Amino acid sequence: MDLFEKAKNLGILTEFIDGQGVSHVTDETALKIIVDAFPARTPSRFLDDIPAELVDAIDLSGPRQEAPKAVQEAKARSFFDSMSELLGDAAPAGQAPVRPGRAPR
Repeated sequence: MDLFEKAKNLGILTEFIDGQGVSHVTDETALKIIVDAFPARTPSRFLDDIPAELVDAIDLSGPRQEAPKAVQEAKARSFFDSMSELLGDAAPAGQAPVRPGRAPR
């Protein structure tokens, strides 16, 4: 992985455009010093306590891979189903749901 990709994965901005519209890119020597100053990522010891079926392992050392569309749709469906259960019946189209203890307008 090249230095600029490592910096991007760490959340470091490597270029910007100043107020006069001039583009600036970080020098590789300076960027290497900054990237090397970041501590190595170590997983939390509490991750071992999480049941395996609830864990989505993501390798942060390489480029990010997009989850399959079916997985994304299943997660979204699960989220919205959970929210529907929590909120009860949906409000009529175009209206906000009524909060408990308040009369509808």
